[in-house]
Amino acid sequence: MKNELLQVTPEIATKLLQRNLNNRNLSDRLVTKYEQDMRSGNWTITHQGIAFYEDGTLADGQHRLAAIIRSGVPITMYVTRGLKKEQAINIDMSRPRSVIDGIKIGELSDWIEARHVTMCSVITHPKRLSTNEIVEFLERIKPSAQLATEVFAANRRYLTGSVIHSALSIAHFNGEKRSLLTRFAEVLLTGVAEHASERVIILGREAFFHNINNGAADKRDKFHKLQRAIYAYCHGETIKRLTVPKEAIYTFKGLF
Repeated sequence: MKNELLQVTPEIATKLLQRNLNNRNLSDRLVTKYEQDMRSGNWTITHQGIAFYEDGTLADGQHRLAAIIRSGVPITMYVTRGLKKEQAINIDMSRPRSVIDGIKIGELSDWIEARHVTMCSVITHPKRLSTNEIVEFLERIKPSAQLATEVFAANRRYLTGSVIHSALSIAHFNGEKRSLLTRFAEVLLTGVAEHASERVIILGREAFFHNINNGAADKRDKFHKLQRAIYAYCHGETIKRLTVPKEAIYTFKGLF
């Protein structure tokens, strides 16, 4: 990497922003804050500046460049060139990058979405995964992760998507049929059961409405209860009351 101190004028900033091909949405609030600091003379040189990837596209600094243009004030700052794409996941600025920001900007995956990432915190609790570990894990369960978000794609109040997606994906990974999981998700979403065998799905649904809290412990209870409901439905088991099972029903065997 090459690092140099340069004066960036509004004209130069405009040209540099043309290389901003794959970045986060611009935060107007942050640009305004930077602009005010620049206009008032409160902007100082730090180690943070503008960075470009090896292919010449902008890696970091779009808010600073936008603020220079708005303020009309030339600003001296460090410009770094030659950053590797995979290093994007470690860039942490005033507005920190999320895991999905790092995945997309670093081009670590072309299919992983935020809803896939949120599954991991439920599935792997209490273990916390790095961005690279999340990508590796999701790639290994890709068919199951995609199925879960496909069959339960809508949002409903109190029906926590991360919990439901996690339970559906782990059940599919362990061999439960797509057709049964699709129907389970439909009844879970609508609350309309057509057969006595689907009563257990309603019990799973009620677990969310009887406890609307979404703390870590609450999510874990719902996650395990939903696994119990899925297993009962897929195997034709009749249960009158849904409780947290003493042992995990489904696991990602060999992945942890």
